[in-house]
Amino acid sequence: MVDVTKMNPWPLFGLFVATLIVAYAIAYWARNDYDIRKIWKPYLIYAAPLVVFDIIFWIPWILAAGCYLFGAIILVFRNQHYFDC
Repeated sequence: MVDVTKMNPWPLFGLFVATLIVAYAIAYWARNDYDIRKIWKPYLIYAAPLVVFDIIFWIPWILAAGCYLFGAIILVFRNQHYFDC
């Protein structure tokens, strides 16, 4: 188990920034298409490099899952179209 208090913060910061970049890139790529499958497929594919990055840099899985869910929230709220009545 990784002691979070002695963990190097830079890999976690890199994971956070990479998640932001991927989420905004996917949102920009699918900005005119409101099919949710077109958004989630690339984001689910992003999970594979995320897991590899976590294993290489010993990032606790709960922190990685939090970053991944944060990116999912960005994708869901990327456009108000889903909430218009």
